[in-house]
Amino acid sequence: MRDVKQFAAVSAVSVSRPANGGVAVLLCGLIVLACGTTSLPMQLSVAGVSALAIFTILVPAPLLGTALSWHRVAVSRHALLATPLLLLLVLLAGSSLVWAPRTVAGLQSLTVLICFCAAILAGVRISVAGPRSSVGLLWWFQAAGWLSAVLFGASVLIDGLEAESIMGPRPFAMFALLVMAWNMARVRYLDRRGWPQAALLLLLIILSVSRMAIAEAMGLILLSVTSFRLRDLPKVLVGGLLVVGLALSLYQFPPIRSQFGNGDVREIGGVEVNMAGRNLMWTLAFASAVEAPLTGKGLGSSQALMDRAHQRAGHVHNEYLRFFHDHGVPGLALLILGLTVLAGWSIRGLRKAVTSEEKAVHFAALLVHLVLAGQMLTANPLQYVFFVVPAGLMFGMSLGLTTPPRSGV
Repeated sequence: MRDVKQFAAVSAVSVSRPANGGVAVLLCGLIVLACGTTSLPMQLSVAGVSALAIFTILVPAPLLGTALSWHRVAVSRHALLATPLLLLLVLLAGSSLVWAPRTVAGLQSLTVLICFCAAILAGVRISVAGPRSSVGLLWWFQAAGWLSAVLFGASVLIDGLEAESIMGPRPFAMFALLVMAWNMARVRYLDRRGWPQAALLLLLIILSVSRMAIAEAMGLILLSVTSFRLRDLPKVLVGGLLVVGLALSLYQFPPIRSQFGNGDVREIGGVEVNMAGRNLMWTLAFASAVEAPLTGKGLGSSQALMDRAHQRAGHVHNEYLRFFHDHGVPGLALLILGLTVLAGWSIRGLRKAVTSEEKAVHFAALLVHLVLAGQMLTANPLQYVFFVVPAGLMFGMSLGLTTPPRSGV
């Protein structure tokens, strides 16, 4: 492997590896593997409660246990500088339980948000043992990717496109993008053995007929092969043309074309796009949100609004609008600032990284930030534990590797 000597030197001078570091990787790896089942647990229930809900309730405990198992291990001071914004968001969201109506959807949203913060802290805990521990956990991402691909592939073979008998297409696409981010970072900085799984996931994401996910998957591939140097501009242009060509070819695929040309069609930039009812949802949600812009209307209020307006419409399909509606301008600001700070530390980490392993972790985290930002435009990824836990772990590992740690925390 490249940079072996360099990697060994950095590992020796960074932090002493904790005795239970392998246990932390194993525990978080098993959680990531379970996240690879995405929506499958929704179809299983215990005493009338879905297995996914039970998993969501149980996950914060082992993640927080991992995060707090530092003992004498040095901890990056920036773990305490970058995460308070999101922790404040948790407190802000939880405070609405005092004055706003309590709903199951609201409690679920709060639990998933706690899972997100706990995963970030657990990722920091793993990364302070050195880049090798982070890369070790990321191999679990690939295992979860294979599991998810098999389950979704079986669902397509049994029931065809758009089927949800085993795994829903949208949940699969969201999780697959996280795995693709690591694969493409691996291709860029470590080796090319990430291509087979990335190619399979791209094919299955196309079969999911999720337009945003398809666009993001092609974007991940383009970014991974782009050097961002002026002399390589011709290669970038060729890659961009290939992506455009693939997009035009996919538009000829009837299920994808129907996603653009049928239903609630709006013209965007001269292209007719099926909004799938989102235009009405967003209009209703925004009109409701501006009635309480400073406080919001409380946890789960946007979902309750959608349920009243569209029976079983559920989420508002825009994470920025959901946070504005439920938690007001302060909640939305904390979310955006918190994610921006995390992304900023990943950029700094990538610039200062010494080994290929460190670069791969930081680049994967940046790709996940882009995936999250895009998904938040048309979906509600921060409502799903199978998305926030892997994403949070990725952000935390990048954060922990960003700067030299200090002891005594």
